[in-house]
Amino acid sequence: MNVYILYSVIVLGILLSLFSILFIFLGKFTGGTDDRPQTIRLGGLEVQTHSVMTLLIVSAVMAILPLCLEFYLILIGAIAVSPQTPRATPISAIIPIPDIPPALNTMISKRTCEALKGNYRLHSDYVISEGAGTRLTAKRASWSATRCEPSKEAGGFVLKGEDTTDYDIEIIINDKYVRVASGTYIHSSEVLIGESGRLISRISEIAKNPSRLEKYRIGLGKNDSLTSQGDIDRKIKAALEVRDKKYGGQAVQHCTPALGTTAGRTMFIFICKGYTRAMVELY
Repeated sequence: MNVYILYSVIVLGILLSLFSILFIFLGKFTGGTDDRPQTIRLGGLEVQTHSVMTLLIVSAVMAILPLCLEFYLILIGAIAVSPQTPRATPISAIIPIPDIPPALNTMISKRTCEALKGNYRLHSDYVISEGAGTRLTAKRASWSATRCEPSKEAGGFVLKGEDTTDYDIEIIINDKYVRVASGTYIHSSEVLIGESGRLISRISEIAKNPSRLEKYRIGLGKNDSLTSQGDIDRKIKAALEVRDKKYGGQAVQHCTPALGTTAGRTMFIFICKGYTRAMVELY
């Protein structure tokens, strides 16, 4: 049974009850001396009844009966206690969203690549590698990202450039790190940009040998574990070997790229194996 029919009957019963009450309090009674029915007049309306209470009782029953019927139907499960919540209509069914054509995707990737071209510098120092009582720390670095080329691998474009990293080689002397040499690595690197303009990966070449290596003469005391420049040279060589072994003979390194801003300038953040490299755009 439709619940709205029940509600309609309930409303009609309530209206009839109110109508009866109006007759009771506002109607004019005309009583007879015999058993003829009493007459109730209200304006131009006239109702005859043997008992005013009879009319009120009938009205009340008509109002209550549908409620009782509804409770019975709920009890036997014929109707639900509350209407079910309608399923949400997907917005795509209301407003059709067309697929972005491949040509437009490529254009977004290209525009992103062009916007990111520029010269970047290292934002903060980081340790490249550490071990055997030595460590390599990047002190200065620059990235000249100057070329945008289509990339089949990314499905979009690739931002290509050249990296230059100046680093210090430190070794432990008398329980503290002392700088004994500095060097420079120069290598190519690129950032893959997907169709939608999202950065996918940074791929950098792993330079095998430093393009510059400058050693410093360190005054060694009598209690130092290292007693000669030859010992320091061997430690410098060990530091470079620790760095090379870190990559296990790989030709390239993959890092996860992200974009940020600092002081209104674009910042690249490269999360690599064992360190994070942040590069800030130069004006």
